[in-house]
Parts: sequence; C-alpha cells; structure tokens
Amino acid sequence: MANANKQLIIEKIKSMPDLPSPSESAIKIIRLAEDDMLSLSELENSIRADPAFSARLLRIANSGRKRLGGRPIISIKDALATLGLPAVRGLALGFSLMNTHRVGRCKSFDFNTFWLHSLALAQAFQTVSLSIKPAPRDEAFSVGLLANIGQLALACVMPEPYGKLLESTGIDQPLKLAEKERHSLGLDRWELSAELLKGWGIPSIYTEPVAMHRQPYIDIQNMSSRTFNLACALSLAADIADIIIYPSLRTPEKITELYRHGARLSLENEDLINVGNVVTQEWQEWVQLLGLKHDPDMSFSWVAEAYSDAHLLTKAVTNDSTGLTALVVDDEKLTQTQLSTLLTNAGYRVITADNGSQALKLCKSQMPDIIIADWLMPVMDGLALVREVRALTNVQQPYILVLTLRHEEDSLVEVFGSGADDYLAKPIHTMILLARMKAGERILLLQREASRLYTEMRDVANELSASNRRLQTLATTDELTGFPNRRYAMERIQQEWLASSRHSSALSCLILDIDAFKEVNDTLGHEKSDEVLKQVSKALRATMRAEDVVCRVGGDEFWIICPNASAAIAEQCAKRLREAVTTLEYSPLGKPVSISTGFAERSPLMEDPIQMIEAAHTALLESKHVARTGTS
Repeated sequence: MANANKQLIIEKIKSMPDLPSPSESAIKIIRLAEDDMLSLSELENSIRADPAFSARLLRIANSGRKRLGGRPIISIKDALATLGLPAVRGLALGFSLMNTHRVGRCKSFDFNTFWLHSLALAQAFQTVSLSIKPAPRDEAFSVGLLANIGQLALACVMPEPYGKLLESTGIDQPLKLAEKERHSLGLDRWELSAELLKGWGIPSIYTEPVAMHRQPYIDIQNMSSRTFNLACALSLAADIADIIIYPSLRTPEKITELYRHGARLSLENEDLINVGNVVTQEWQEWVQLLGLKHDPDMSFSWVAEAYSDAHLLTKAVTNDSTGLTALVVDDEKLTQTQLSTLLTNAGYRVITADNGSQALKLCKSQMPDIIIADWLMPVMDGLALVREVRALTNVQQPYILVLTLRHEEDSLVEVFGSGADDYLAKPIHTMILLARMKAGERILLLQREASRLYTEMRDVANELSASNRRLQTLATTDELTGFPNRRYAMERIQQEWLASSRHSSALSCLILDIDAFKEVNDTLGHEKSDEVLKQVSKALRATMRAEDVVCRVGGDEFWIICPNASAAIAEQCAKRLREAVTTLEYSPLGKPVSISTGFAERSPLMEDPIQMIEAAHTALLESKHVARTGTS
C-alpha cells in the first residue's frame, strides 16, 4: 500500500505544469542523441546552434584529459566521439534545467546554492569516477548534476508547503530535510530524482544509486556489485559537495562519513584530500563560467586542515555541562550539601554517597560522568574508591577529582598514582572547583569523541571485509556477460600500448555495438535486452582469437583489444564477428540480431591509446551512418 501511495504522489508531481523541464533546443539534442542510427553531423549542427552548450560540452570533454595524458579536444565532432551519446543526453538536460531554473516562487529555496551544490556533486562524481572508474567520467558528471533534481521539482511544484519544510530545517541539513520529506510527502528528493531521471531516459543503472545513495546504511547484500559501487561513489561525491558548500556540515561526524565512503572505494585519506582539492578547483572554474554567486569560504581545505590539526575536530563537541552526572562522595554532610548545591546550579545532575563503598555500588549500577571524592572517609576512602573504579572493565570510565587537606608532594603523587585525574585542596574555592570541572569536562568529552570515532572506524573496517570482496569482482568483471569491464579495459589497453612500444609490434582496437538495441530495450524491456547481450557475448567468445581481449565497457558497447594485429587483421576480425552474430538463433524483434563495428590501428601520429579508441569510435559512427544512408 505504501508503494502504491508513493507512486500516486510521484505521478501527481510529474503531471503538474510547473515541473522542471528542458528547453526546446535541449529536447532536440536529447532526441537526436537517442537515435541509434544517428547522423553525427546532424547532432553536431544542432549543438553548434547553441554556443553556450557547445562551450560546456568541450569543457566536459577536456575535463580530466590532462591527467590521462590526452591531447586537447577542440571540435564538437571529437567531443561527441569522446563523450558518447548517453553523456550528451544527460548534459543537455542538466545544463538546460540550470539555465531555466535560476529563480522560482519558493521563497525559502536558495536556487543559486542548489546549483552550486549540484555542480560540486557533478564534479565530485566525475573526479571519483576518474580515480576508481565506477562509471564513464562524462556520464558521471551529468548524473551528479541531476542527482538532486527532485528537490528542485518539489520547490517548483509545491513552493509553499516545501518552503515551510525548508524553514523548519534548512537547505544545509540534507539528511534531516529528507526525513521530513518522507514524513510529509511519502518520499524524499532522491527517490523523486530517480523517477524523473527514468522519465528522461537515464538508464536504471544510474537511477537506482541516485535513489539510495544518501540512505544511512547502503544494503550490500541486496544490490549488484556495480550498483553498490556507484551508490558508494555517489555517496562519497555528496560528502565532498556538502563539505565544500555548507560550512555548518564541517563536523567530526562528516569526517567520519567521508572516511567510511572513501574506505568502501579503497581511497586512503590522502587520496580523499587530493580528490577534494581537484573538485574544488574544477568547481570554481565551472562557477565562474556559469555566472553563479559563491562564498570564498566554499572549499575543501578544511578537511586537509582537520587531518593535520586534530583540534579542529573537537570544536564541534559541546562543552555544555547540561546532562552530565556528577557523583559527590563525602562523609561530611555540610560539604556534601554545599557541593551538591553548587554543581546543581552549574547545570550538573548530582547524586551523593557518604563513603567509598556506597559510591562503588552506585558506579556499578550506573557510572556517573564525573566523581568528586574526599580522600579521608570511613569504610572505604577516596583513593581506594578510585582504584576500584579504575579496575572495573566494560564501563565508560569517569573523570575523577580527589579532595584533600594534604599538600605535600608525596601525597599528591599517591593521589595520581591511584588513578585520579586531578585533585583539589581544601578548603574549597568555588571558582577554582568550577574551573577544574570545566577542564575535566573537556577532557571527558574529547575522550568520548575519540572513542566514538574509533568505534565507527572499526565498523568501517568490518564493513570493508564484506564489501571489498564484491568490489574486487566489480573491479575487473561485468556481471551480465562475464567479460572484463571498462575499468579493466582502460588498464589493459595501457599495458598493451606500452608492450607495443617496447617491441615495435602492431596494436589495434575494435569497437562494436548492437544494432537496434535501444528498440529492444524500449519495446521488450530489460530482460530481453539482457538476453541479447548474453547471446552476442556468447558469439563473441566463440569467434575471437585467443590473444584478443573482449571487454563490455557500458550499455551495448564492447571493446576488443587486439595485440599484434594490423588494421587488416582487425578488419577480418570485425567481419567474423558480424557474421557470427547474424547466425544467432535469437530474433527478439523478428529479425536477426546484428552489430556495427569500427576499428583502428595504432599509428605513429597517435600519442596515447585514448586517441586509438577515439579513432575506432569515429569509425564505428561512420559505419553506422553508411549503413543508414548508403553513402560514405
């Protein structure tokens, strides 16, 4: 019933006239990019008609290329070949929504800050993807840019009720606000984002992580390896964006969260700092390009400072004594009463005991936060109480202050030797006592904060033992086909490129995709399209040379790395593959499955394997154009 109500809410929101939607020029680009038989020149001309989008597309295509060692891209045609059509669709959609929704009727919603955060999330997801490759970097940017679009939709279609939610929580408290969204609306912004992205043609491999990436605990067992990895990468990107945009979230809790999500992806502390610094730099360039207003304090530098100065992590720990319990142990009733009154007025919850034996019983039932004990008492004195308390295991140890009339050095050594944290000479001076209490309170809170952080890091380590097994599989293998994935493909082609350089041997790359694959997916659904991928993979596996490496790099696109292969050998290989696929006894659309291929051989003019891949991709697009029009 809950799911049915949620779906009704989603459909109602999607039907509202104020729902954010892309511009006409963006819609045209999106529709062209959805055409499997696309003429590259048609899409290129349509993009050129929008100079602003052209500039942003070139910037995305060049983002990260310097770190990968690639040459700059200066033409729209080369940008399209590099980015791929899914990324172009998402970018057209995201930048169009940004252009048309800089202001709105929801007075409490800061549209400028929303887009600042969305850009930071986009850049962070792209940079993380560049480091660990859970997704193609250019698709990652567009997914990150749109991951929070559900919040923009809520602010647009229901400005007054959503404005009240914002006023009660604030835009800089995303998790608290999401909890109120679920309570008031039946769903949160990320669930709505996922539904909107589905409607705009974003693949489900991205929409599922968008819906769940900000859940407190990502369910490892009920997710595929790739979906889990994408959700973790998006969670980490969201942490980075939060820290950059919202100073109020620069807390020990956020640092711990950053640790956890980074550890899930095998990113060490220094790696996280480097990623955050790169994100800040790239984000600032985007902000300037798009004309958004931002605060100079928006950066990731606080994390680096926190790593080098632990005191920064303690500034968020409260020093308010309200709620702390103080146990006063003294056999003199007058002193006991005076201390109780003084500490109660200072905000402590006070309990009392007449001697060490009574105090120890109280400690065993419920340990206080602070103990103030007189040294000389009947039955059990103060130092004996300290030793007994320190001997207790599996309890949270208190801060202990001993009252004494003795001032000689040996006596004070005995006090500290028993395990006490501090002492106070009698007669007691009120201001000195309260100052000692505040000092003890700070130490107590710091110790407990350190203990909490240690416990959380231990939980991270336990979680890693479960998740890393899945991440290892994801690092090299595509679950559906059993072929190596894009991450492995990029590493392997670099290796083969270096081997080709050392031995002066030939190297070719072949790229193929499945014809009418989108039609199968849209018409018959994911199960049928998955079966097509399995059947094609079976044909590829039976046809390839033993030394060739077949990788599924995303969707219906496969790369075949062909060591010691000239262009002529690659062409023969492509022909064998096409023939093998057409003989498959599987016709989901009533006609044989077929593939299109493009190949390229390494040439002296190529500086790196990326250029060889781009050349093969361009050849693939040209072969599809020839097949569609009959002209070269």
